[in-house]
Amino acid sequence: KNTNLNNSQLNKVPSVGLNWLFINTQKFPLSNKYLRKALAVSINRKEIVDHLLQTGEKPATGILGSSLQLQDRPIFEDGNIELAKNYLIKALNEMGIAKEDLPKIKINCRKGADVLRYVQVIQDQWYRSLGLQVEIQQVEWGTHLRDLKEGHFQIGEMGWVSWINDPIYMLQ
Repeated sequence: KNTNLNNSQLNKVPSVGLNWLFINTQKFPLSNKYLRKALAVSINRKEIVDHLLQTGEKPATGILGSSLQLQDRPIFEDGNIELAKNYLIKALNEMGIAKEDLPKIKINCRKGADVLRYVQVIQDQWYRSLGLQVEIQQVEWGTHLRDLKEGHFQIGEMGWVSWINDPIYMLQ
């Protein structure tokens, strides 16, 4: 068995996949819409695909992958730090707290080195752009799925790769 493959032996097949972050809007401080907006627009999706994935992916700027999107313009801002900072200021004012008093945000995710790297990049982006402290909790798949279903999370990670290139299939 030859484990030393070169590029001529690799067969790349296009596929559609996404990683999502689900936000539990019932948990403080993520119950504040401006904080959620700050988190969303501060994520630099292009940086993730260019520097982490590095295999030609395109950033998702909607709820579906780029090859399945029907809208002409992005739904999500990509890495707009100034807008994110403005949303964070609005959030803190609305909640009546200082940034130093904002509790640490926790992301729950599945076990796996690839998942951890992806979540760590977002953790770093939120720290660099907004100065937010983020804790990552990795658990086994069954525990992670149960926690998401039961609402025992602030932010929960989930990934999906489609078997077919169909937006309806992706959304079901």
